[in-house]
Amino acid sequence: MQEESAPGKSATRRRLIQAAISTVVVVAIFGFALPQFADFGQVWGVIGDMTLIEIGILLLVAAWNIAT
Repeated sequence: MQEESAPGKSATRRRLIQAAISTVVVVAIFGFALPQFADFGQVWGVIGDMTLIEIGILLLVAAWNIAT
């Protein structure tokens, strides 16, 4: 007689699969889709030209975005 897998084991497996799928999606977006629309070197150049106040505002807006 075989033991059935514990409910916690199934939930852990499901989370690992979800994490793997999420990672694949993020890599696909940043590696393939986004470069079709934006040049990362050009974006980095613009960020490098920003003043400290502009960078502070950008970070503040990014934090607000994550918080909401």
